[in-house]
Amino acid sequence: MTISAIDALNKWKNAIDNGNLAGLDNMLADDFIFENRAGDKDDRNTVLEWANNADFTCNEFIVYHEDENVICGRHSFEAPDEHKQQVMFFARYEGGKCKFWKVHGS
Repeated sequence: MTISAIDALNKWKNAIDNGNLAGLDNMLADDFIFENRAGDKDDRNTVLEWANNADFTCNEFIVYHEDENVICGRHSFEAPDEHKQQVMFFARYEGGKCKFWKVHGS
């Protein structure tokens, strides 16, 4: 079974806020791709590195859809010297692992 959307978001939050990468590391597929708000893409190792050194946080999770292969919703994004924002996320799973995560925002 694929991890729930809230559990996935909490794994991201735990990695970003606390530097605890174990849950996120276990959730991501070897060929995982993250696409940020600007359309830039990062691989799994790059994502784990920046999550460990993040200077932002995510909160206020709202899930719009989840099934065995897809989750989507929104969350807040807060970073130093930036206004708090709401961003949309979309993720795709295969074989119980997250293969792709896209964040859409202003």
